[in-house]
Amino acid sequence: MNASLAPPASLAPPDARASLRSRGALWATLGGIMLALGFSAYYLHHTFVMNEADPRLLAEFQGNRPYQLRILMPFLAHWGARLTPFDVVRCYQILLMGFSVALFAVFGAYLRQWSASRATAWFSLSIALPLFAFYSHKWFYPYDVPAVFFATLGLLLMAQRRFALYLAVFTFATLNRETSAFLTLAFVLTLWDALPRRRFALLVASQMGIWFAVRGIMSWIFASNAGKLLELHLATNWNALTQLFTAPPSLALGSAIIALTGMWAIGAATRRYQPPFLRRASGVFWPFMALMSVVGVLSETRLYSELIPILLAPALIGVLNLTRARTS
Repeated sequence: MNASLAPPASLAPPDARASLRSRGALWATLGGIMLALGFSAYYLHHTFVMNEADPRLLAEFQGNRPYQLRILMPFLAHWGARLTPFDVVRCYQILLMGFSVALFAVFGAYLRQWSASRATAWFSLSIALPLFAFYSHKWFYPYDVPAVFFATLGLLLMAQRRFALYLAVFTFATLNRETSAFLTLAFVLTLWDALPRRRFALLVASQMGIWFAVRGIMSWIFASNAGKLLELHLATNWNALTQLFTAPPSLALGSAIIALTGMWAIGAATRRYQPPFLRRASGVFWPFMALMSVVGVLSETRLYSELIPILLAPALIGVLNLTRARTS
C-alpha cells in the first residue's frame, strides 16, 4: 500500500498498532544504547582523576576514607582485573558503559510505570540531558553514574511494591554511595499512608539497619585509611553562591544549574498532572539540597545523581499528561 494511503496509527487495526508500538520501542531502545555509549565516551574523555580518589588506588583499597567506603565499584573493578584479561582502568570503563546502558533501560521502565503512551519511550531518552550536564569537566568518580541507576531502579521497585528486591537494591546502592539514604526518604514520602503501619515501620527500619550496618562495617574495615570520614562545606558553598552574583558561572556549572532548575520548574508547573507517587517523591529535593549544602560541594554537579530520576520523571510524565489533556 502506498504510504500516503495508509491509515493513521490511531485508525489502524490493533495488530498494526502493536507492531508500530513495538517498532518504535525498538528504535527508542537502540537510541538509548547509542546515547548511553556516547555519554560514556564523553564522560571518560572530559573528566579528571583526583589523587586522593584515584580509581586505581580505590581498587587496591588504599584510597582516602570518604571515597574508599563507597566500595562497590572498586570491588568489582578489583576482581574484574583479577579474573579477566582487562586491567583495572578498562574494568572501570566497562562498568561505566554497562551501568549507563542499564540506566537508560531502567529509566524507560520507570516512565512506562506511569504512562502507556508511545511517546514515553522517546521521552525517556531525555535523561541524557542531565547526564551530560552533570558529569562533564569534573572529577571522575566510579560510583556516580551507578548511583543514578540504583536510585532509578529503587524508585521503580518501590512503586511496584516489590520490597524484597527493593531492599536488595538498596543494599547495593548503599555499598555504592551513602546517598542511598535519600531513597529511604523517598520511601517515607511516597508510601507512609499506603501500607499497613507495622509493615511500613518494618521496611523503614530495615533500610536504616542496612544503611548503618554497611557504613559501620566499611568504616571499621578502612579505619586505617587516610582522610576524614565527614567534611563540612557550608562556607565553601556560601562563597560559591555569592560568586554567582558577581561573575557568570563556567559553561559546565551553568549547564548543570539550568538542567537542575529546569527539571524542578517543569515538575512544579505540571504538578497537578502527575501521579501522587511522583509528586511525593519530588519532595526529596529540598531536604537533599539542605543537607548537601552542609556536607557536599554544590558546585560539584555530580552530587545530584539521585535527583535525576526524582525530578526528571515527574517533569516528563507531567508534560505527557498535560499534552494529552490539552489534545483530548
